[in-house]
Amino acid sequence: MFKLLPEEQAKIIKREYYFRITTTSLFLLFLATLLALAFLYPIDILSSYKVNSAQATLKSEHADEISSGTSSLGPVLARAKTELDLLGQFRSPVSWYMLLGRLINVKPKGVVINSLNLGKGAKDNELSIGFGGVADDRFTLLELAKNLEKQSIFSKVVLPVSELAKNKDLNFSLSTTATF
Repeated sequence: MFKLLPEEQAKIIKREYYFRITTTSLFLLFLATLLALAFLYPIDILSSYKVNSAQATLKSEHADEISSGTSSLGPVLARAKTELDLLGQFRSPVSWYMLLGRLINVKPKGVVINSLNLGKGAKDNELSIGFGGVADDRFTLLELAKNLEKQSIFSKVVLPVSELAKNKDLNFSLSTTATF
């Protein structure tokens, strides 16, 4: 490529070019900041006005409650208590934390549980539990079934015989009933 300018003049022109780009960028950044502040200032004024208004309303209500001796929260608290009482009727008697803790505690070392299915049992205080996974060998799987039977809340542990066909890496599905 042909050089039309001497090397020194080309450096001076490049330096001026970069200086102009930098000053233009800084100027545009300054304008954007001013514009953002211009838009945010009214929002700040409105929010401070609303905070002051809410504080004044709260002070006046508090002064009214002190002078009259009554509380405006009484009806709200009574309604909340009624709603909580209604919801308490549908509370489950099952402690999920306790149930999962028992399942984890009885699981031997060579068993991996992949799925857990919960369903309503035949009675109100029963829960049908089915879970599946992989056991290292049939002795580990039988140990899991025996450990479940030893627990007081688990009954009717069903382990199909077909699950014991292989010696190693047994895929299994086991079902039981928990009584609470």
